[in-house]
Amino acid sequence: MVVIALVATLGLTLLALALLGGIAFVVRGPSSVRRANTLPGSVALALLFAAATLAPLSTTAQGARFHHGADADLWNTRAAIGELGWRAPDDAYAAIVEVHVRRAQLTGTTTAFMARRYSAAVRRPPPHRAWVPELHTRDAAPPSWPPHLDGSWWRYAERVGEVREIVRAVLRGERGAVCEDAEHYGSEADGVPGGQLGRWERACSFEGTSQRWWKRTTNRSGGQG
Repeated sequence: MVVIALVATLGLTLLALALLGGIAFVVRGPSSVRRANTLPGSVALALLFAAATLAPLSTTAQGARFHHGADADLWNTRAAIGELGWRAPDDAYAAIVEVHVRRAQLTGTTTAFMARRYSAAVRRPPPHRAWVPELHTRDAAPPSWPPHLDGSWWRYAERVGEVREIVRAVLRGERGAVCEDAEHYGSEADGVPGGQLGRWERACSFEGTSQRWWKRTTNRSGGQG
């Protein structure tokens, strides 16, 4: 996105130079001396034009990387509950969201998109948990909610609301990071991401959940593996 912005700005700058040069030629005539006197002013105006154009494009391109997207709190809540269940520690829910935020920043997507894409519980839930991507806080149970739990949906809806508040606090930056630099999570059975033990190390874990959070290994030169 930033490259596109730079290319567009360069094109507009060249166009501005051409237009200003043409105007100077028509107004002042074809004299080489007059054209020489006009050129610095044209370049200065073109540079001002470029600076004014580049600033908003760069801001827009960078800002898009940190945009959470529509219903980001709801999608991250679904992912957090889907991955951790109903009774996980608050910090564990927050750590799930932190991974989505961090990966969204690294890839230039939204946290809403990342929650839908990265959480297997949301992306491809097993048939008996098809309700995970349908979770909400409304009175009526989700379409795929187990019939034998219909009478107690209101209790689960309350819990969805509680987890949603944790998620919102993370998205608003109101909670301090609970799992520094984590870029991946998965169950204990999943093991190291991609089996690449030399490239990943444990970032954190929380009592009462089988999920593990992973960060990239820092090598001796200070870089990441």
